Amino acid sequence: ITKKEFMRLLGSIDRKKIKLAVLYNPSSYEVYRDILPQGKIDRTADEIANYQKKEIEGFCRRNDIIFFDMSDEFKQIATKDYYIFGMYEGVHWSRTGTQAAYRILRDFLCKIGYIAYQE
Repeated sequence: ITKKEFMRLLGSIDRKKIKLAVLYNPSSYEVYRDILPQGKIDRTADEIANYQKKEIEGFCRRNDIIFFDMSDEFKQIATKDYYIFGMYEGVHWSRTGTQAAYRILRDFLCKIGYIAYQE
């Protein structure tokens, strides 16, 4: 469904005037996977996450869409004491996760020239 909708979007815009970017927002499992106890590693979740990211990134590359993966930035700041996601549920960003996402996205959008930002 996602691929079909992206293709519909690509066919409906002027690619000379509009540049698309896709943000890969990793799951909490992807962010915390490297610091989980060995018994909590889920090989199926690993395969799904790797496949999903690879497919989205490949689609973007083939269709000249900017692909931005937030995984590395989130992993660098994620610790057991710094919750990117809510402490009791792993779907939504926590307040600190939202602040981190803002900085990560701001820096990325500045880097690709979508916005100008000065502190």
